[in-house]
Amino acid sequence: MGKKEEVTFMKRRKKPSLANLIHENRLQLLNNPKELERIEKRWEEKRALNHLDI
Repeated sequence: MGKKEEVTFMKRRKKPSLANLIHENRLQLLNNPKELERIEKRWEEKRALNHLDI
């Protein structure tokens, strides 16, 4: 049981959420709305690909 939880936790840690990315880079992104747009677009694409994998 413990090992399985660790594995899923590690997998989860590899994929930072869009919210976390924005939080980490929010000062940069406030000055650069195009970069924010680019990141959002990339994450939308990744989310779409993840749905295809399931």
